[in-house]
Amino acid sequence: MSATFANEDFATLQRLAHTLKSSSASVGALILSDKARKLEADLKNPAYVPNTQQIEPLASELVVLRQAMAESSPEWLPEGIAE
Repeated sequence: MSATFANEDFATLQRLAHTLKSSSASVGALILSDKARKLEADLKNPAYVPNTQQIEPLASELVVLRQAMAESSPEWLPEGIAE
């Protein structure tokens, strides 16, 4: 997501936020899901100017989720995803 943001590919960032919203909700990561929902909604607004203050907390929550998943069931994660 950070690279997509840095490249100013906001259409892809919106799709990533949408996917992350539902995927994280399905595994109970509700904080991450809510942050992704807010980002997706903001990116749908043509007047919205994306900023790192919204991306960084979302990325941090994603790291927390990856670590928790890797610790609880590392065999479920594709190789390299917990990194």
